[in-house]
Amino acid sequence: MSTEDKAQDFLNLTGQLSQLVKRENELLKTPGRANGLKEILAEKQVLSDAYEQQLNYFSQPKVVSELDPVARSRIKEAITALTAMMDENKRRLEAKIEAAKHVVEIIANVAK
Repeated sequence: MSTEDKAQDFLNLTGQLSQLVKRENELLKTPGRANGLKEILAEKQVLSDAYEQQLNYFSQPKVVSELDPVARSRIKEAITALTAMMDENKRRLEAKIEAAKHVVEIIANVAK
């Protein structure tokens, strides 16, 4: 498989992961437990593992030098967009965790 083909595969994977994180972020906006979140998390783990492997490949200077400037630019843009979505995802997950902790504290205080 050529470097250009691998670049296209990486862009496709990055797009899939971006769409999945976007769906997860939408579900995390809903109060309480969101239906489908468990399935998204399982799929996200698989895609994230593949993404990490491919990201390591494209982090090699030799590989980067083999890419044409357009492919390099598209990969950089895709990584930047996914990183922004992942940052939002992290904030939403942290907010859900804090909310859950707060509920547990309220229940514990009521039970005293």
